[in-house]
Amino acid sequence: MRRIADFLRDDILGQGSWLFSAVMTTLVFLLCNHALVLGRAVGRWDVDGQYMQYYVLVCDFFRAGRLLYWDPWTNGGIPLMGDPQVGAFSPVTLVLGWVLGGSPSSFVKYWLFMWWLGGMGMLLMARHLKAPPWGAFLVSVSFLFCGVYTGHAEHTSIVISFSALPWIVWRLDKSLKTRNLLPALQAGAIWGASALCGYPALTLITGCFCALWGLGRLVMPDEPRTGGVPGGIPSQEMRGKQRKVGFLIAALTVMAVVGVLVLLPTYFSFLVEGAGHHTRVGVVEKEEAVWANALHPGAVATFSSNFLSILQMNNPDSLWPYTDVSMSSIYGGAFMTLLAVFALAAAPRNRWRWWLAFMGIMALACAMGKALPLRSCLYDWFYPMRFFRHAALFRAYYLFALSVLALYGIRILADAIRQGDGAPWKRLFHVALVLTPLAIVTYIAIWMPLPNRYGTEDVSAVLHLLFVWGGAVGLIQVCRRYGDAPCRWAAVILLGVLVSVDAFVCADLAKRTILDHRFLERWKDLDRMHSRSIDLTANGLRREESAFNRHSPKKQLNNDQMITKVPVFNAYATEINDFHLAMAANPRLRSLATGTNRIWFSPVAMEVPPVRKVFEAWEGLASQDLPPLVIHDRQALVKGQPGLTREDGSWVDTMRMLPPVKSVSIENLQYGPDEMAFLVECPEDGWLLVTDRWAKNWSVEVNSREETVYGADFIFRAVKVSKGPNAIRFTYRPLGLPWLVYLSWGTLASACIASLPFAHRAAAPRV
Repeated sequence: MRRIADFLRDDILGQGSWLFSAVMTTLVFLLCNHALVLGRAVGRWDVDGQYMQYYVLVCDFFRAGRLLYWDPWTNGGIPLMGDPQVGAFSPVTLVLGWVLGGSPSSFVKYWLFMWWLGGMGMLLMARHLKAPPWGAFLVSVSFLFCGVYTGHAEHTSIVISFSALPWIVWRLDKSLKTRNLLPALQAGAIWGASALCGYPALTLITGCFCALWGLGRLVMPDEPRTGGVPGGIPSQEMRGKQRKVGFLIAALTVMAVVGVLVLLPTYFSFLVEGAGHHTRVGVVEKEEAVWANALHPGAVATFSSNFLSILQMNNPDSLWPYTDVSMSSIYGGAFMTLLAVFALAAAPRNRWRWWLAFMGIMALACAMGKALPLRSCLYDWFYPMRFFRHAALFRAYYLFALSVLALYGIRILADAIRQGDGAPWKRLFHVALVLTPLAIVTYIAIWMPLPNRYGTEDVSAVLHLLFVWGGAVGLIQVCRRYGDAPCRWAAVILLGVLVSVDAFVCADLAKRTILDHRFLERWKDLDRMHSRSIDLTANGLRREESAFNRHSPKKQLNNDQMITKVPVFNAYATEINDFHLAMAANPRLRSLATGTNRIWFSPVAMEVPPVRKVFEAWEGLASQDLPPLVIHDRQALVKGQPGLTREDGSWVDTMRMLPPVKSVSIENLQYGPDEMAFLVECPEDGWLLVTDRWAKNWSVEVNSREETVYGADFIFRAVKVSKGPNAIRFTYRPLGLPWLVYLSWGTLASACIASLPFAHRAAAPRV
């Protein structure tokens, strides 16, 4: 038995078995996602209709030796590089796309890889906090299948941002502990890199969370570790308040500056190129920011089982009606929840752990924007918090704080096993005796009254509930009652099995929010229809009306045009413009911008403000014939929010006297993503309407002379032309690019080069 105990302690569960823990975490992760790994299923919802297509398009550009700026295939053209979720300038996305292949089938590998990185980050965080490898495995597996991942698996950008969180905090905390600015620089580089392909709201909140983490390290010291070795900020850092504050400010400043330099090209493009093109530029209305997809207080019950959030899909009116199914779960795993509470109970005077708990609780309070006032206060008092909605996203930081607390709990148990001390196990057992009945009763109380259930899956969910919570109590009791080392190490291994089963069943029960078997053939069709060419010339001016998922019983918009390279006027885009949506819904207006001949001529044009009342009058003129040509002042487009304001004026009557536009033929078309050139014969002096979308940095040459590109018909482009032949060339040159990309990548490269000596020292064998 002693040999068995030594084998378990030293070879399987010992302090040097981090590689083994990483391998086991990876195996469990792949097993839980076996349907995706084996190609038997694909992603669903936003993965199927949005993120997979983004990935393919970005990779097609990179493989063609270019960066994606303008997307001419979607909604008449959009400055897609300004959407952070696309990853147009993300070196991680581009390199993986080059290695894995920019196809729909290879997207699954990219998606799973970005998800897996979250578990690896948690392992590194565990090692930094001196948790044992076996404990790191337990927490990292639970973290990989917590409610954020199972709920938001469809939202690749949220997966990326959440996976980056443990990496960022790990490096920042390393900087604060060692008083070395290099890890803070690395934290900034990781934060900025994640922002290039992550969800903007999480990018912002992560920065704020890091500031609160640093503040907690400053004022809430950790407990000393066994043997008198300080476990929090090293003793040499305690020489004076002023020095500690100064270093914290320096570390956060380095992180912020490096991160901003890295994320700059995407966010600068979003603000500059999006102005006048879509309504996402600017603050969100307070009611939408605070209430939209806020976490219902009743959803806290999901701490007991992730399946409660799946039941919401069958009971949308009776179970947390204003919270989307993707936003409703706070499940972190039964054993991880027990460990987190135990970490607080085992050291009730440890202020740092209570600070972590405080941050987690405040994150939950912010998530409940409709029930609690904290999210509303942040909107009023902290200006950056006005730029995003979906308050329930804050719950991600509750689950991260829960995971970190669980690592502290694991560290206590590891010390207890080494010392043969049963007291910590006894305290954990008492915590389990309180939380386990609470979890079971909570689940039953929510589940029993529901009118619509899933039948067999309900039985599986109840068995899972009893197994993970009851199994944890039983194994903790074994460790409490039996002090013999082999028994405790065997129980630890069984805890690993229990956590793995918990993750597997969670993934299986949450498959409705993760994967879809029905669309497998659709993805294979898209692989076959994939066009890697980014030159539109061969298709001419052809543009279809809409991109619909033909495999779905509902007419559901998607972005398949990014794969087939056949432009559409109405697709699934986050960069919304109210005028465009109204045109897409009006058959006559839609005909302006679709078909194979969509360039128009008018002898006259009238300047009108781009506001709702004018648009409605102009739209009314299209009921009998094609509408007239109207143009707009550049500043009115850039400074306003298209489609959101109303204004009266006498020009409405004058506009009714304008002639409708007329079709003209073009020759020698050259059509690329950032350029359009053609010849046109005009019957007289006048205006040419090109039904590609307007943006502020489109320029035009007419007969080799630079002319002004006017915003026309609320979303399109117009240019003055003269009688006879006209050689037209439109070119898109977004402000600051590609130089901002070079600055971003140069900053990342500098951070990597500066880290090489550190990596060499870390890899060097210890004597």
